[in-house]
Amino acid sequence: MERFAITKAASKASPADSLISVPAGGRYSGTERSPVVAAFLWICVCYIISIHSPSGLRASITLEAKTIQWPEKPQPPIESKSIKSEFDGILVSILSLQISDLKIHLARTYGLNVSPSSSPRYSGQMSGEFIPGVLIGLSCFEPNHFLESLSEEDWNAYKLGLEKSNPLLTITLDNSNAETLITPYVFGKTFRQIAYEIKSGGRILKRREIFSFIEGKLLVITAVGEKDDVDQNWIRVDRLISEMTLIP
Repeated sequence: MERFAITKAASKASPADSLISVPAGGRYSGTERSPVVAAFLWICVCYIISIHSPSGLRASITLEAKTIQWPEKPQPPIESKSIKSEFDGILVSILSLQISDLKIHLARTYGLNVSPSSSPRYSGQMSGEFIPGVLIGLSCFEPNHFLESLSEEDWNAYKLGLEKSNPLLTITLDNSNAETLITPYVFGKTFRQIAYEIKSGGRILKRREIFSFIEGKLLVITAVGEKDDVDQNWIRVDRLISEMTLIP
C-alpha cells in the first residue's frame, strides 16, 4: 500500500517523500503525486471512514438543536383589587389585575382569591371554589426575555426545552387559533396553547399554558394542578379567560 508523507525540508526527504514532493526540475515522474492529488485522496479516505463510523466524523459535526426554557428570573408581583363599577344602573364588583404594564378586569369574580405565587414562574395566582384543585398563574415578559415570537421555530424550541428539562414529561395538547377557531378567547389576539403532564410518584401533574403577545409583551396564562382537576375544570378555565378584559 502506498504511504503519503509531507517533507519539512528537501534535505531530510525520505524515499517515501518523493511520492508527494516536487523534483528540482519542476516535473513529476510516473510514481510521483502532486499535493493536490494527495489532498484529494486524503479527503476520500476521511469520507470512507465517516460513512462507516456513525460515531466518528459525522457525529463531530452534528448541530445542537435550538432550545428555549422558562426564564429563571422571578416574576414581578401582581397587583389586585376589587373595585365597583356601574353597569346598567347597577353597581357590580370587578376584579382588577395589574401585571407589569397590563391592566386586566374580570367582571365576574366567581369568588376567586388572588394571592402571591408560591412559584417564581408567576406574578400571582388565582384560586377558588369555581376551579377546585386548580391554580391559574399569570406571567408577563418583556420583549426578547422569553419567546421572541409565536413562530414555529421559537415554539418548537420551547417544546424541545420542556422535553429536555424533564424526561418524564408528556405533551398532550399543542394548538393555536392562528388558523382554526378554538377556545379560549384571549383579548381577540392570536395565541398558542400547550398542555403537558409530568409523572411524580403516584401522581400526574398537569400544566396548561396559553401564550399571547399583548401590547408588545408576552402574556402567559397557566392552569396547573392534578391531571384530573385540570381536565375537569377545562371549560371553567376557558370561561374565566374569555371574560377577561384588557383595559387601555
